[in-house]
Amino acid sequence: MSKFNQEVNSSVYQINMERVLLSSVFFNGYETLEMMIEKMIAEMFYLPAHQELYKVFIDLYKEDMPIDDEMVRTRTDRKKMDDSVLLEVLSCNPISNVKVYVDTVIENFKRREIEKVSIYIKKMFHEECLDSESMLTALNRQIIAIENHDSKHRDIKFGKEWKEEFKNRPKIEKLPTYVVWIDSTL
Repeated sequence: MSKFNQEVNSSVYQINMERVLLSSVFFNGYETLEMMIEKMIAEMFYLPAHQELYKVFIDLYKEDMPIDDEMVRTRTDRKKMDDSVLLEVLSCNPISNVKVYVDTVIENFKRREIEKVSIYIKKMFHEECLDSESMLTALNRQIIAIENHDSKHRDIKFGKEWKEEFKNRPKIEKLPTYVVWIDSTL
């Protein structure tokens, strides 16, 4: 693997940047969290423990509760996040201007999602042997979900599911344009 590819691959998993963001919420409070809430969803964090911590922050914020290590400890599921994760986050130096870090975490999330979609498209092409129209439609849906940070519709379907969906879709009525070459193409 080339040095460039190693840098690209490691850049989409910048765990320390996530820790700095979460640490900044502890030390800077609601102002930092409000800015993050506007742009981010929990799934944008790579580590599940960071996702859990972010969800706890949001819950505390909604309840107008203080965001500190004791409150977070009482709200976290020990199976999803142990004290070592909290210690790692609290040991990071917080920053006041988190915008660049938020944008980078979002970019990393998008790149990881694009990587998943590329693997999925390769699987559809080689294993499921879907037609090009089905693959393009599936790809378009995935791209829109990534662009919209849509965690509900980001789940990747398998080829059989797409085949079934396309088989059951209603037929589109073809209206004549009375232009021979267009009508014959469509």
